[in-house]
Amino acid sequence: MTVAYNSIGHVRPFGFARLLFRWRASIWQAIWKELCIWLCLFYLVSFFYRLSWVAEKDDAPRTKITFEHLVLDWNKANSGTIVTFVLGFYTSIMYTRFWSQFEQVPWIDPLCQALNVSLRQPKAGASQSPHPPAEELLLVKRQIARWVNLASALVYQDCSQKIKRTLPDLAALVRLGVCTPEERAEIRETPHDTHAFYLPYSWCHALLNQCQDRGMVRSDIHLRLLMDRLEAQRSGHGALLGYGWVAIPLVFTQVVTAAVYCHFAFALVGEQFLDPVMLYDGHTADWFIPFFSIMRIVTLVGWLKACELMKSPFGEDEDSFEIDWILRRNMDVGLDIVTREGARFPTLARDPHWERRTPGMDALRGKQARGRGGRASSYSGSTGRASDGMFPGPAGRAGGGGGKNDGDMPLL
Repeated sequence: MTVAYNSIGHVRPFGFARLLFRWRASIWQAIWKELCIWLCLFYLVSFFYRLSWVAEKDDAPRTKITFEHLVLDWNKANSGTIVTFVLGFYTSIMYTRFWSQFEQVPWIDPLCQALNVSLRQPKAGASQSPHPPAEELLLVKRQIARWVNLASALVYQDCSQKIKRTLPDLAALVRLGVCTPEERAEIRETPHDTHAFYLPYSWCHALLNQCQDRGMVRSDIHLRLLMDRLEAQRSGHGALLGYGWVAIPLVFTQVVTAAVYCHFAFALVGEQFLDPVMLYDGHTADWFIPFFSIMRIVTLVGWLKACELMKSPFGEDEDSFEIDWILRRNMDVGLDIVTREGARFPTLARDPHWERRTPGMDALRGKQARGRGGRASSYSGSTGRASDGMFPGPAGRAGGGGGKNDGDMPLL
């Protein structure tokens, strides 16, 4: 499931530390194995090099001098500029693709609301169904909502690893309640070598055409509204299938991954601490702990791990999309909208601010006045200049937006 952390305030004392040192779905959880392996190899190389420090400078073995020159050359050549540029470009592409996929996930609410607005009971004598008119209208709306959810389930079976594991076949969709045995047989018998998610939409269009012939659609405008809502659902499902079909080129991913790991492989030698006695430039002190190398590993490898996560947003990682919840939520909410919420709303009544002209600003001014110890607030917001002479007050004077009796002016 997606891990939320927006509730952690950064402006509070130690708010940043609370965010930085979280473990679940964090950078530390993503890179700790790579960091531990790199440090073990780094100290292994350092151990064998430090064994030569026991020799005097004049008697230093040739291999020690050669290794030190190798460290100096590799440290100079192994610049992280190119790696950072390539990785930043790759991350930008991945994030754009990641967020675009989430934007393509369809929600059933607009379609179900359009069904309530656009459909009505069949005209007298036009219905050939054995069901009463009210029940027939409900059957049509629930059928369309269920077929759209069936199309979603068929698409998510290909896109989402979790859906593929929990709902692996059409029999599982029948048990879930979004598909009937008759529909399952028709999906299996389709002669086309393509994805079958288009079939539920074809059924929806055929049913709407029949409803229009029987006078169940209020007007051509309402029919167009329903078709637009169905097309929005279908295009979203098609886009999700397209993202799963056409991936980021493998060569691009391999180049970025190889660049990052090769950079730190060369850093195992190039960022070793050399013997301070040799007085090499930049190696006058032995810090023993490679602080800046660790910081770069956290940044660059963490960046790469974030890209790997965004590359497969429909997986089973902690930050993957909750497609299973979205599918079941659309099932429940969609059927509830067309069944219970179609002609139902709270009782019409006067709102609490019926006789007040500026209830929001009055409350804000009162709150600010209390904060100033009872003094009048000078807050006027972006309408401070516009209130001078633009809005007449109840007493006929200009600037009545902040007048004393504004709250007593009735609307009717």
